[in-house]
Amino acid sequence: MNKRVAFVACSKKKKAYSCEAESLYGDSQLFKFASFYCKTHYDAWFILSAKHGLVTPSDIIEPYDQTLKSASAAVKKQWTKEVFRQIQDLFGPQKPVIYLHAGKDYVEYLIPLLENAGFQCERPLKGLGVGQQQRWYKESLA
Repeated sequence: MNKRVAFVACSKKKKAYSCEAESLYGDSQLFKFASFYCKTHYDAWFILSAKHGLVTPSDIIEPYDQTLKSASAAVKKQWTKEVFRQIQDLFGPQKPVIYLHAGKDYVEYLIPLLENAGFQCERPLKGLGVGQQQRWYKESLA
């Protein structure tokens, strides 16, 4: 059976000091729900950081003000290439099923690269607004 791995998008809201990535974004309600859900439902989980690419929840990082939301397509594509390389380095020939708990800005270019490389990708919250996502997590965790 393939391993199940989740990727959670970072959040705009961040602590004002360096700390573990999981804590850095922990002031965001949506990130709290997503990270707790992913921690309890998948074999491993990682964070998609607009600045750092793929990070582990325990990576120590400094606060930053960077997002993919307003980034150009060229910037998003460059970010995607770096994240894809990090994923390949991390998993090597293994091909876990990847569950993306992230919005379009983080996945639109990443999914095709992953699927072309043989990864199966799932987006459990595709098409849901922030409030709907929070409700989905609350119901799923109840």
